[in-house]
Amino acid sequence: MSIESVGAREELDISTGQVGRLIQRRWLPALGVFLLTVAVAALLASLQKETYMATAKLLFRLDRTATLTGVGEGVNELDPLVRTENPLVTEVEVISSRPIVEQVIDELALEEENGRPLRVSSVRQNLSVNIVGGADVVRLAYQSEDPEQAAAVPNKLAEVYIASSALASRAKASQARELVESQLPEAESFVQESESSLRVFKENNGVVTIEGDSRSVVENLQQLDTQILNTQAELVEATTRSNQLRESIGLNLDEALLMNDISQSSAIQGTLLELQQAERDLATQRGFYTDESPNVRTSQAEVDELSTLLSSEISALAGGSEIPDRVLQAGQTRQDLTDLFLDAEVQRQSLASRLDALNESRRSYEVRSNSLPRLEQQESELRRRLDVARLNYQTLLQTLQELKLAENQSSENVQLIEPAVVPSRTNNNSTVYILSGVLVGALLAA
Repeated sequence: MSIESVGAREELDISTGQVGRLIQRRWLPALGVFLLTVAVAALLASLQKETYMATAKLLFRLDRTATLTGVGEGVNELDPLVRTENPLVTEVEVISSRPIVEQVIDELALEEENGRPLRVSSVRQNLSVNIVGGADVVRLAYQSEDPEQAAAVPNKLAEVYIASSALASRAKASQARELVESQLPEAESFVQESESSLRVFKENNGVVTIEGDSRSVVENLQQLDTQILNTQAELVEATTRSNQLRESIGLNLDEALLMNDISQSSAIQGTLLELQQAERDLATQRGFYTDESPNVRTSQAEVDELSTLLSSEISALAGGSEIPDRVLQAGQTRQDLTDLFLDAEVQRQSLASRLDALNESRRSYEVRSNSLPRLEQQESELRRRLDVARLNYQTLLQTLQELKLAENQSSENVQLIEPAVVPSRTNNNSTVYILSGVLVGALLAA
C-alpha cells in the first residue's frame, strides 16, 4: 500500500468521525426542522378539498358518405387555412370557446355557492381539452367537487359541440344553396338568350348545320361542273349542226321562221294551190288560143288576182316586210331542212339558256362557299356560348340538388366514442403533499 493511499484512508476516517460527532450535537434542531416541514405538508394536504375528474373522448374523422354518394362533398370536411397545422387544434379552441361553454352552463344550470351562474373562466379553469397524441381523438376532462357534475360537463360539452358543428355545416350548405338559387334565373336567361341568338343566326343565313351545308355546297358544285361541261359539249354540237343547216338552206333564222309560217298557213297554202291550178289552166289555154283570146285573158286575170291575193297574205304574215324570193321558193326538201334547222336552233338556244342558268347557279354556290368559313366561325362562337351557358346552368342545378340533400345530411365528422362516467374515486393529492413534505424536510434537516 502506498503512502498516498494510507493518507486518504486516514482522511476519510477523520471526516466520518467529524460527521458522527456533528450529528450527535445537532440532531435535535435537524429533527425539529424535519418534523415541522412534514407537519406543514400534512396541514396543506388536509386543507385540500376532495375533487373528482371525469373524461370523455371525441373521435374526428372524414365523412365518407359524401365521397361515396357524391352529394355534399366538401361541405363538412375539416380543412385548416394553414396547411401545416393540425385541424384538430382549431377544433380544440372551438370546443372551449365562450358560446359553447356558456350553453353548457345554461343547460346544466351550473351555479356558484352564492347561487349565481358559474363563470366561464371558472369552468375553463377546471376544464382540460387536449389532443391525444398520434390519434384523431380529443380528450375532454373536467374536475369538480361534485362527481355527477364532473361527468355531466364533458358529456354536455361534447353534445353541444357536435350539435353546433352539425348546425354550422347545415348553415354553410344553406348559405351556398341560397347563393346558387340566386344565380339560377340569370343562368337560365343566358341559356335562352344563347338559344335565341343561334336560332336567329340560322334563320337569317339559311343554315341548318354548317358541316351539312359545306358538304352540300361541295357536292352541288361538283354536279354543276359536270353539268356545265356536258351542256357546253352539247351546245357546241347543236351550234355546229345549226350552222350547217343554215348554210344548206341559205336562210337566216328569221327567214326560216317566215318560211315555216308560210308553209303552215292554211290560207296561204290554199291560195298557192289555187294559183298553181290557175297557172296550169292558163298554160293550157295558151296552147289552144292566142293571148288576145277571151279564154286566155280570163285565165290570166285569174292568175293575176290569185298572185295579188297571195302577195297580200304573205305580206300580212311578214308584217309588211319585203319577202326575198328564196323564201317563197320552198320545195319539200328545203322545207324539211328548214324544219331541221329550226329544231337545231331551238335546241341551241335552249342549251345556251341552260348553260347560263348553270353558270349563274355555280356563281351563287361559289358565293355561298366563300361565306361558309365566316358563317362557320360565327356559328362556332354561338354554339360555344350556348354550350357554356347550358353547362353552367346544369352545374348549378346539380349543385342545388346536392346542397339540398347536404342540408338534410347529418355530419359524421365527429363522434363521441367514450362518454364520461361518474367517478367513484376522488382526485385528492394529499399523498403527494406528504411525500413532498418528507423530501423537503429531509433536505432542510440535512
